Amino acid sequence: MTDQFTVPGLVSSDGPKPLEIMVTVHGNQAVLHMTEPREYLAMTGVEPIQIGARLFVAGVEADTQMAQPAIVAAMAIIDAV
Repeated sequence: MTDQFTVPGLVSSDGPKPLEIMVTVHGNQAVLHMTEPREYLAMTGVEPIQIGARLFVAGVEADTQMAQPAIVAAMAIIDAV
């Protein structure tokens, strides 16, 4: 799995400074790549959900034994909303 997306990053007086982020799977590890180092990211409500969903998929792909428990947990969260 490789999934690349852009988040707005920091909003400064110069405007947003976008950051490319990519989620990949290497062996049994999900890896979050950023095009440049950041001390922190400022995100709207939907962006952490998008990143989390991508990491969720990568985590399940990296450890297939966790697939069913992870899906059950995700469905419980969805049902709770």
